[in-house]
Amino acid sequence: MTTLVFDDTAPQLRYSGTWFLGGSPNDFNSTTHGTVQSGASIEVVFTGTSVEVRGTVSEMDRGSPPPISTYVLDGGHPITFSPNQTATDQFNQLFFQSQVPNGAHSLSIISTVAGSLFLFDYIAVASDGEYESFLSPASTPVPQATSPTLSPLEIFGIAVGVAMLFGGVLVGLMYLYFSRKRRKQGRPSDKESGPRTKSVLTPKLKETRVTAFISEPSKHIPVVPPVKADIPPVSTNRYEYPFTNLPTPKPTAKSQKRRLDSERTPLTAHPPRRMRPQPGQSPPRKAFLVVNNI
Repeated sequence: MTTLVFDDTAPQLRYSGTWFLGGSPNDFNSTTHGTVQSGASIEVVFTGTSVEVRGTVSEMDRGSPPPISTYVLDGGHPITFSPNQTATDQFNQLFFQSQVPNGAHSLSIISTVAGSLFLFDYIAVASDGEYESFLSPASTPVPQATSPTLSPLEIFGIAVGVAMLFGGVLVGLMYLYFSRKRRKQGRPSDKESGPRTKSVLTPKLKETRVTAFISEPSKHIPVVPPVKADIPPVSTNRYEYPFTNLPTPKPTAKSQKRRLDSERTPLTAHPPRRMRPQPGQSPPRKAFLVVNNI
């Protein structure tokens, strides 16, 4: 008996829906095809007497339901498979098996639960003919070693990280743009503010410790005698100011009335004002003024 193997990357398989390429060294040819979309399907046409579908059962995730798949052979009654999940991944698990008459047949594999991770690995067909491998060149282990595959959660995390980084850069650029625009609006123009002057910054003095001491005066420093300036003495007599060139004010009614009243009032003698002598001057002589009343 000859066994024909259709790997998940074989060209004879027709994928419908959203699928991604994954895998690990424990998978057949280190590759698998996975989906989390309900209704995603795989169709294959083969010739043989029996068929098997195998895949990988992912570890138990409390936030998502187990992967449930449906298998339709030659358009017949659909058969549903629900695996038992554990705390670790299970590789090379049997999903579907059937005996068929020798001849051409068709098989459809459908993922029926949204949000659950369904991982398909390969299809094995038993026939009486010679062994033929339908593995695609891209399914060899060498390319898989150079380009490691990522799980859906890792891909989602990378996408979220890139989006957050891009958003942060965009917010930073917008902040710089609006801050510069606000600064330009608040700054006066050169015509209004006049020429700009550079500000002189006072250097910051370092704190120093000074010790006071008393020393004897030096004998080599010359003594400069004070210089006397010839400053004229200031007169204290207020009557010596020249009031000769002042304009004569025009008499008013009030001034004329005051003058007439002063003429009618008899004059009274007042003692003279004593003047303080200046330094170096003799005291002024006493003077008397006698006015007779007329």
